[in-house]
Amino acid sequence: MKKTVIFLLVALLLAGCGESAADVGGRMEPVETEAADTPVSLGRMEGGVYTNSYAGFGCTLDSAWSIYGAEELQELPDNVAEVLKDSEIGEAMSGMEQIVDMMAENQELLSSMNVNYQKLEPDVRLAYALMTDEQIVDAVLEQSQMLIDTYAQAGMDVTLLEKTTVTFLGEERVAVRTEGSMYGADFFMIQVFNYHAGSYSVTLTLTSYIEDHTAEMLALFYPVE
Repeated sequence: MKKTVIFLLVALLLAGCGESAADVGGRMEPVETEAADTPVSLGRMEGGVYTNSYAGFGCTLDSAWSIYGAEELQELPDNVAEVLKDSEIGEAMSGMEQIVDMMAENQELLSSMNVNYQKLEPDVRLAYALMTDEQIVDAVLEQSQMLIDTYAQAGMDVTLLEKTTVTFLGEERVAVRTEGSMYGADFFMIQVFNYHAGSYSVTLTLTSYIEDHTAEMLALFYPVE
């Protein structure tokens, strides 16, 4: 399953590529927001318990989950950049600050999860501060064809890419659902975005193969302060 991780991490880059903040912000009606400037901090993984006060969530993983170490996490963004260096997304991500904060795989469920940080430029951050979560997801999906084309180059056939609603941290949240097949196996992916935490966005990506286990993975997460 590790061979597919690099390609699935491409989805983490989609929201930061393609359109300028001026284009996005200019189409949106301003919404009332509180100025969020939470100091950026990474999550902690101790004994299978992941706690991330910056993102506002945590989860507890049992022994069925294989958790990536710090060295493996640091290598992932570079591996993605190398694979995609000749693609449109690869060019767009050049110079972007990416941090994979957590990555875990479950061989029994054929599932994986990861938490990714992306540094937001000031103008991008301002544009997103004026948008609701649903408007941000709509902006992400306007660039969906670029992602679908990139996945196709990696042998992934995306059959569904749409806005959806999921239960996350005890409330209904707007998310992006992606479905398709890779090497003949169906995959199901849910992404939950947070562009209002501070100077870094946070994306939670949950992926399962053969059968859809994304709902039960979402249920593993709980709010933390």
